[in-house]
Amino acid sequence: MRARKNSAWVAMFIGALLSGGAPSYAREAGAAKTVIVVEANRTPANRSHHAGAVVKAEMPVRYGDLNLHDKNDVARLRVRVRRGAVSACEHLDSLLPLEPDTSCLRTTLTRIAPQVAVVIASADRN
Repeated sequence: MRARKNSAWVAMFIGALLSGGAPSYAREAGAAKTVIVVEANRTPANRSHHAGAVVKAEMPVRYGDLNLHDKNDVARLRVRVRRGAVSACEHLDSLLPLEPDTSCLRTTLTRIAPQVAVVIASADRN
């Protein structure tokens, strides 16, 4: 049982290390700039045997079906990004149930806001 639990942690941390640091656009091959990846991060507390490692959860937010020239679709994009951030933070809470982070949603939305702004601005230029 303990070996299975440790292997799950190892797989999660390897995934976190391979995913890179900052959130990105369109990591999926065919998604060419129609996906924003919302990423939430958490560092386990010192009492954990994985202290100092960063645990990440990523949620893709697709927007290729939206007309970002339309303010209603811009609002839909923002709702989708918020839902992605909520899902990512909830996933982290399920991975680290003894270490909830009440600021996860706010931090995640603040970190992704510049990318959302770039996506909207680039639609305005086209």
